[in-house]
Amino acid sequence: MHDGTNAYEGVLDVITKLKAEGKDLVILSNSSKRQDSSFRMLKKLGFNVDDFSQIITSGEVAYHMLSQTE
Repeated sequence: MHDGTNAYEGVLDVITKLKAEGKDLVILSNSSKRQDSSFRMLKKLGFNVDDFSQIITSGEVAYHMLSQTE
């Protein structure tokens, strides 16, 4: 979807079209960062985070798994 600095060409238009068709969009990322960091990055890159029903990162999953071991 992006290169860390810019959204790839056409991605924002595709997301708009998918949402208009009633599609439920989920981001599944191998980022080691927490979900809040992903929200901030996506906003910075011009994405509307409200377009996604969920953003799941490996960092968020690891955080929750480790929190359960306490």
